[in-house]
Amino acid sequence: MARVCVPRRSALLVAAGLACSSQAAAQYAAVGSVPGSFIPGIDQPGNRRPITSGTVDDGAAAITIPAAYGNAILAAGAAYATTNGRLIGVSDPAYLNTDLSAAGALPGYYPMWDDLGLWPGPGGVPQTVGVGDEGIYTADTGGVFVVQWNGRPLNEGTSGVPAPQNRFKVQLQLRASGPAAAQFLYQGLGTVSGQSATVGVVQTSPAAAYSQFSFDQAGAIGNSTVVSVVPVPTGACCVPGDLSCVVTDSGNCGSRGGTFNGGAGACAQANCPTPGACCLQNGSCSPSTAAACAGQNGVYRGDSTPCSGANCNQIPSGACCAPAGTCSLKTVFACRASAGLYRGDNSSCGAGVCPRAYVYTGGAQPIPDGMGGSVCGAALHAEVTVPDTFTVGAADASVFVSAQWQGDIQLALVHVNTGTTAWLVRRPGVTESSPYGFGNWYYGDLTNNLPFRATDAGAFVYNSPPNGPLGSGSDYVNGLWKPQTPLAIFSGENAAGTWRLVAQDCANQFPAALDGFILNLTPGAAPACYANCDGSTGQPFLNVQDFSCFLQKFAAGAAYANCDASTTAPTLNVQDFSCFLNKFASGCSAP
Repeated sequence: MARVCVPRRSALLVAAGLACSSQAAAQYAAVGSVPGSFIPGIDQPGNRRPITSGTVDDGAAAITIPAAYGNAILAAGAAYATTNGRLIGVSDPAYLNTDLSAAGALPGYYPMWDDLGLWPGPGGVPQTVGVGDEGIYTADTGGVFVVQWNGRPLNEGTSGVPAPQNRFKVQLQLRASGPAAAQFLYQGLGTVSGQSATVGVVQTSPAAAYSQFSFDQAGAIGNSTVVSVVPVPTGACCVPGDLSCVVTDSGNCGSRGGTFNGGAGACAQANCPTPGACCLQNGSCSPSTAAACAGQNGVYRGDSTPCSGANCNQIPSGACCAPAGTCSLKTVFACRASAGLYRGDNSSCGAGVCPRAYVYTGGAQPIPDGMGGSVCGAALHAEVTVPDTFTVGAADASVFVSAQWQGDIQLALVHVNTGTTAWLVRRPGVTESSPYGFGNWYYGDLTNNLPFRATDAGAFVYNSPPNGPLGSGSDYVNGLWKPQTPLAIFSGENAAGTWRLVAQDCANQFPAALDGFILNLTPGAAPACYANCDGSTGQPFLNVQDFSCFLQKFAAGAAYANCDASTTAPTLNVQDFSCFLNKFASGCSAP
């Protein structure tokens, strides 16, 4: 059966505390965080709002949002609370919920968009179906404006009459101040857990901006769940393409390929890169940022360097390290074109210049096919044994994969002895709107011996935003690419032992096979800046990723994690955490 591209049903695990389906430029996010409590006594007869449009089952109550509670989701003034669990700006009684990424999603709050059984009669007077307080209620409690739904899930009843069990209450609290602009809270859900509901927000400008907490996800909500609608932090975004700076949120910044400065709200304090000379392969020069120059496969001469002194038509040669571990003299452009690692202008080949190569000798192996559009098949393991004992300074991996649909494939490198794992490629191109990813052929060009080489020296991650900069893939993609997880995570480990490439095909229909794998390891000492655990070279050198890196190395028992150089067992202990924190606090002037 041919694949049909449809919006993926995005979902959020409550424990994660982060919105997983969020359109760029959204000013608010629906997240599972910020404590809140159900406000009792809202469902008093004087607070019930009559159903003024639609039918007694699928209708809406006209309400007015007080001035203190309006925002970019819904402005103050007229609004409609529908009987199917939405607060929106128009009277739309639709009961069939959809993913908020779908076209035409109406701005507003979606605490529980589902086929609900509020079951009020004409004029808002409830019919007798066992309990008489079904309906929609509103109250301004001073600082909190509450909209409350009392009812039952209609699809649990028969003959169009809601079942008497599972009476529940859903409360939407609009807040005039505080960390959350609104909160969704639930009581008496019973077996109802979000399996047929949409929970999230859509803002008014732009109307396409949304944040979805869950969609048709069983277990997403419960009586203890508090969904908070919080402002999305904004900051300065340095955009490499046009050398501009804009104030936006991190998601929108990432979609532009920019660098987000979360703590710097004004561009004046953002310290965005200044352009410098970029030497191109044809010998020409153009002003560019370092990132934009890398995107053109150019050689960047440094910030503020003029083209007049760049000597772009006189590119020298240097040592070029091939994936197989051999060395030859090439220009930087010729080296990159051969998937080599360039060691610098005028550098020479010699002992220790290139990484040590460990070649997989298992021959071509089929990668078990996946199931459906998103279920991974069994993992293929391709292993090499490193007999040498030395401290890893750098690692990279070269692969040939004959895949007819690149977006099906994910590859990980595992040091079996330590458990350290890094993603090289992870279903490139898969997004909310493109659930199958890049439809291109093959990783690497086996005919011309040009592998796909995952290395921290690559310019970009082979993926689409927000995980990479690409709008589309390339057939037989080869050369140097940054991995999804920085391979610096292996730095400091003892190289000896088993290294495994894990290959998975995560969708059906298109066969794939692993045709080759080379592991490259460079011996090295501890980095000059110890706290720069992930080896990042962009400012700031020290960031939250270094904490994650240190924790993983500590858990893996890596020698690097012995920060205080203790020799008494256990050498890795709580003192190493204190040591790392002190080194991090001391900062670094260079990576």
